[in-house]
Amino acid sequence: MSTLSRLIGLFNSLATPGRGAITKSPVPHLLTNNLPPTEQEKQKIEESLLVAREQAAGLQKQLQGRRTSNGSGHSRIVRDLHLTETFIHEHQSLLSPLRVLPDELLVLIFLSCLPDLDSQPWAPHSWGTIPSFRLSQVCQEWRMIALDTPNLWSILGDVQVNPKTANMEPHSYFAFIEELFRRSRDADLWIYVTITMSYAQGEHPMIDLMLKHETRWGAFGIFASEDTIQAMCEPRLSLPRLHKLNINLWTRSMTNQTVGFAHAPALTELSISGQYPHELSLPYRQLRVYREGSAEQHICGSQFKLYEVLTNAKDLEKLELWELRYPLHNPPPTIPATRSLSIGTGSETPLRTLFIRNTTLSPDELSSLLELTPYLEELSTDFQFLVDHIPLQSTAYNSTIEKFALRLRPLRILVLHGSKKHILAHKDSILAFAQSMVDSDSHATVLSHRALENSTAAQQVQVALNFWQEEGPTQSPERLTGDLGEMSENTTDGANLFAWRLRLHQALPQLEQYPTGTYDMRFTGGLNHLFRELERIELEPGRDVANLHLSKLHFSLRQITKLAENQIHGDIKYNFRARAAEVLKKWELLICADLQSNPVNWALKGSTSIVYISQNDEIRYSSQALDMIYGLDDSGCEDQLWPEKK
Repeated sequence: MSTLSRLIGLFNSLATPGRGAITKSPVPHLLTNNLPPTEQEKQKIEESLLVAREQAAGLQKQLQGRRTSNGSGHSRIVRDLHLTETFIHEHQSLLSPLRVLPDELLVLIFLSCLPDLDSQPWAPHSWGTIPSFRLSQVCQEWRMIALDTPNLWSILGDVQVNPKTANMEPHSYFAFIEELFRRSRDADLWIYVTITMSYAQGEHPMIDLMLKHETRWGAFGIFASEDTIQAMCEPRLSLPRLHKLNINLWTRSMTNQTVGFAHAPALTELSISGQYPHELSLPYRQLRVYREGSAEQHICGSQFKLYEVLTNAKDLEKLELWELRYPLHNPPPTIPATRSLSIGTGSETPLRTLFIRNTTLSPDELSSLLELTPYLEELSTDFQFLVDHIPLQSTAYNSTIEKFALRLRPLRILVLHGSKKHILAHKDSILAFAQSMVDSDSHATVLSHRALENSTAAQQVQVALNFWQEEGPTQSPERLTGDLGEMSENTTDGANLFAWRLRLHQALPQLEQYPTGTYDMRFTGGLNHLFRELERIELEPGRDVANLHLSKLHFSLRQITKLAENQIHGDIKYNFRARAAEVLKKWELLICADLQSNPVNWALKGSTSIVYISQNDEIRYSSQALDMIYGLDDSGCEDQLWPEKK
């Protein structure tokens, strides 16, 4: 018989009489099990699939050739096509290689379907996420293989302990858990138990069942009261295989109790959330991973055990903390082996200040860090950090500097720590970087927001940027505010000018941003004497003007000129405001001349912004030159609404 004749005969035997659909299987006994087909059965299956595919293609053409989708004829074709495609799918699966795989290979495939538990923190796993139950229900052969594989049944990630699960009858929840212990044989157990009531004496058959297998615990997680956990730990547990431990207390004990897992020689990973136990007995020295709190549940009632962990776990490789709880009176911790450090904060307490020293962050990691900390206001790090991320010695580094500065612009404060020698070697690059951070053009560019909190902060930043190489006052405030007769003969050095400013603010509390006292009329004569000394000061261009900027004495005199008459007692008699204006006028002539010759590049804009002024900017030679010192117009600026501090 020819092949064509055999196929025609096969079609006639498979097709439903009077219909075009193939419904009868040539190997019906294989559809109910996972046995592999014989060579003769494989030939029959392949021939039937060839006929079925041709029939499906013919039915598709009939559908495409019909002008309407109405009528019984159209419905019959759709039904026949569906039956034929189902036949193809069922019989194609009979030829799957899975039917001829050896049992050993099937076991490896089954185990690969289990969740990756080693690389993740041990946490609850619902029964629906464990594939062992589904694999064992595919067919009888797979079920036998699955039941003979203990590791498929070692994950008990959702054990419930409550009054309902105390029932020990056949087919109960207790019997189900007991069967899993039996199927897992001697495999390491991954257990997470939720105990919703306080069993202070540990009196529950499910607890007894778990403790019966304590030597097999490989990973153990528990959500319970401290009383229940403490009861489970007495007498002392023997946990030779335990390597992961997750403790989540929903309530603490009324008395100080010790929760003990000390006899666990293989324990390397500890996670704690919820309430913190009063006392926790653990083999800290062998820990490699420590987690405290989580995004879903913060740690509460901490007794600052973090210091104990970091002091003893010298080989700690991974540290994850949710809200840092480290007592300030303890010395800074050293964790030399740590390769991964994660510190998270909640939305109610966002991270605002970050100090990173000796960091090894890459530029991409820095960008990720800033994206994850949108409320970060202050970053303090090593100057070497800047050097490592910008090719400071390159002739084409300007674009790189601007790109890097753009990442950091959302910060309000950036502090770089380094030696003076190192900073001097990269002075030009630092200025270019700072310019990119603040303003890419000139003072004419309108800033989108005011950068600093208040005018005092802005003045301090301006002085620091312009005169960071100059030596500031080195004497103590007590020494600087001593008798004027004890001051050095050079009245224009930085220390003496700073002392004048301190005396003015002592005599006139109105000059302080937040006055702590009121003017004392008995000091009117002393203030007059102080003004006489100020009027005798003769400044010279250059260093004396720099000292004046460092002391900020000119800002204090300017404040006095703006006070109302009734704000200074004795002003009618001694003309304090007018005399301050005269002294200031004399000094401002020197300041304007200095702006044209010396590199004072950073100017105030308004009262709380800083902008960069190039050396050739025309404003240095205009009538607005003093505005660089006292504040350029910022009427187009808007206040940045920083989130309220919690």
